[in-house]
Amino acid sequence: MMNTSISIAILAGGESKRFGKDKLSLLFGGKTFLENLVGKLKEFSDDIIIIGREYPGFPYCKDAYDIRASIVGIYTALECAKYDYVFVVAGDLPLLSKELVGFLIENISCEYDIVVPVVNGYYEPLVAIYSKRTRKLIKERIISGNFKVSDVFKEVKTFVVKEAQIRKIDKEMLSFFNINTADDYKYLIENFKKIKNSER
Repeated sequence: MMNTSISIAILAGGESKRFGKDKLSLLFGGKTFLENLVGKLKEFSDDIIIIGREYPGFPYCKDAYDIRASIVGIYTALECAKYDYVFVVAGDLPLLSKELVGFLIENISCEYDIVVPVVNGYYEPLVAIYSKRTRKLIKERIISGNFKVSDVFKEVKTFVVKEAQIRKIDKEMLSFFNINTADDYKYLIENFKKIKNSER
């Protein structure tokens, strides 16, 4: 573990084909998803950037490549970020836990290039921390047409946060509940409307 500054990148470049509208502008608790995320994350960084889509009043970086793939958003974040470590998060995670984010940041180490959780046996690359040391490899993957982020984890020093560790912080794993469809959004509003942003 090391004491380090960190940038935060919120990925907003997805086309939201299944949902049919811009998910970061959806309301939850009286604020947009984007406003809620920035409100949670600002205590961790003075460098928060939105990747892939411009929103008035928020720092923004255009995707480095005109390719709809999360690996492009990750690479763009590493190119635009102020600091050497970047917490990359999807913009459609309204129940992301601040405590979980803090735990991931606490596990940054010069010995590792990436800190990533594993949930149900799968990596969660859009709730993860990346070192700028991974930029070259990620760029090579994009140029070669290999957009699978998990392949990058196998080739660098990756600190894997196990599900058991996550559940100690976020028992129901709500941090990873993403909004893909209108039904997901309806479920969120009907079941979590009493949750305040500050409680997560």
